[in-house]
Amino acid sequence: IQVAESLQTLEHPWSFFECLTLAFFHWVCQYSPDVVLLEVGLGGRLDAVNTTAHEGAVITSIDYDHTQILGRSLAEIAAEKSGIIRSKTPCIWGMDPPMPAVILEQANIHQALCVSAKIEEQLVGHLPAPSLHAAQLTWKTCFKDQTLSDDQIRTVLTEVRLSGRFERVIWQGREWILDVAHNPAACLALCQKLHQRYGRRVHLMCAWLKDKDVRGCIQALMPVVQHWYCVPLTSPRAILIESLREKLLSVGVATQAISLLNTRKPMVQQMMCKIDIREPVVVCGSFFLLTMVKKEQAETQSLS
Repeated sequence: IQVAESLQTLEHPWSFFECLTLAFFHWVCQYSPDVVLLEVGLGGRLDAVNTTAHEGAVITSIDYDHTQILGRSLAEIAAEKSGIIRSKTPCIWGMDPPMPAVILEQANIHQALCVSAKIEEQLVGHLPAPSLHAAQLTWKTCFKDQTLSDDQIRTVLTEVRLSGRFERVIWQGREWILDVAHNPAACLALCQKLHQRYGRRVHLMCAWLKDKDVRGCIQALMPVVQHWYCVPLTSPRAILIESLREKLLSVGVATQAISLLNTRKPMVQQMMCKIDIREPVVVCGSFFLLTMVKKEQAETQSLS
């Protein structure tokens, strides 16, 4: 904490995430785990995590997000993501071939071993198939000395769950689906999974940050949402619920299908009062929102 505070007093202060990354690296140095898996955010090249001399790069997908920083085209975004490639190490493409030309070009410059394969149709689990596929390719490429059969790898991958990624919670007899989907591609994937699971429209509690493509997210989710519950977040980066309502109306959502939740009352309790207990509730759009919902559920549970 003292180091973080001193770094934030510099002429060019470190961000919260940069300080958090430094704290994690300090932890790694203390405990020396056998394997460290790092998620590189903000596209790749510019992220604090990308300061490491890692032994392999995994690129799972290319889509629009953080366009004000990464660029307005998929080629520009792919170039930023390829910034995690290191010299003479594997570069694993987690989607179906072919690998994008920009990434392939950077891999060739760094003499990196390019690895890609068609996604197996039978690879089904709690996480998206491309993510499971990328993990499978990574294991086979980077851990060749580990003796696990294809069936063993597949069994492990299909059981993996990740908090905030189509996370199913049963709370006070109601089903909640918590998913941090905050860009159009993630919202489209969530839409497809909701349709497969329920086959009908659901109630959605939502909030997004202002720098996201909120309109694109709404359009991706429209086919599966019967009612939108707009949640006010305390973060200064969050879109105001009145602005969120205007965006919903602008893409054709009916006025009667939108509710603005009251900032002075617990969000979860407001939802419980409005919806039949047999109806599931989906929460998406921001880690801030998921954290708020989980905190309210935990506090209510402890009081009971």
